[in-house]
Amino acid sequence: MRYIAFVLTIIFLIWFAHRLFSTRPAPKSAQEPQGPWPFYARHPLNAAEQVLYHRLSVALPEYIILAQVPLTRVMGVHKDHNFFEWQPQIRELQLDFLICRKDFSVVAAVELDEDNPHGTLRGAVDERITRICRDAELRLIRWHTRLMPDELSIRAAFSEPVLSRPADPHVLDQEFEDMVAKAQ
Repeated sequence: MRYIAFVLTIIFLIWFAHRLFSTRPAPKSAQEPQGPWPFYARHPLNAAEQVLYHRLSVALPEYIILAQVPLTRVMGVHKDHNFFEWQPQIRELQLDFLICRKDFSVVAAVELDEDNPHGTLRGAVDERITRICRDAELRLIRWHTRLMPDELSIRAAFSEPVLSRPADPHVLDQEFEDMVAKAQ
């Protein structure tokens, strides 16, 4: 009787291992479609983002300008907090532009705000990005598409006295607006 139970157990384990490790063809719904796929290449930046990108590049030649950067590539989670609990908070968020030194250390993030007829959703996303950057002590600059800065204003926003100051967003925003007003 023990011999039969032992043989049946071995047969079951072999069957289970075979099912577990065998390669089965994917179901028809998961197979790749035949023929050309319906994708096409498109511009990664909209018209306003392209204008600001070029202005940033001209105004800040000593910096590296990165566009459409996922927050997961920029933000880490402190060791005393659970990475898997906090990482989903930023998983689908991205920064319009990230300004880096030549060694890729981050100087600031730039968000280009646009008019949005469905403003509630975008406003909540903007608030989350602002809070995340503030808590991470990452300087965040917001410019509106209708008030896009020229190269002189961009250089002023990234001048050494401005960059070396604490990143209180309200104070910096007011000082920047004052600088822009004086430059005009």
